[in-house]
Amino acid sequence: MYQRRRNLVLRPDGRPVNVARPRGHLFVCASGCCCGRTEDGFAPVPAETFHREWERRRLRNIVHLTIGGCLGPCALANVTLLLFGSRARTASPSTTTARVPASPARVMGAPGGPRG
Repeated sequence: MYQRRRNLVLRPDGRPVNVARPRGHLFVCASGCCCGRTEDGFAPVPAETFHREWERRRLRNIVHLTIGGCLGPCALANVTLLLFGSRARTASPSTTTARVPASPARVMGAPGGPRG
């Protein structure tokens, strides 16, 4: 079973700081060669909604969120990738804002997850 514990790291100035050690990582493609490019006919990426839901559900110490560049495959566009427990759990297009809350919910209810 997963247990949260302190992860003290010394900064270059010698001060110890606690650095979270999340169990997973959610990648959201928002600025790649196709993701979010509405001028090219692709759906917008609701990056703010992903971030808002991540904060609202208090996932910071469970899943790290990265909103960035291309994850591929470009044929799908607006791809999200969830790595949880050192395994890829899901990779899916996030073309509508209706799907956004589902991604953090999958993390929270995933088998072996903190609430699954």
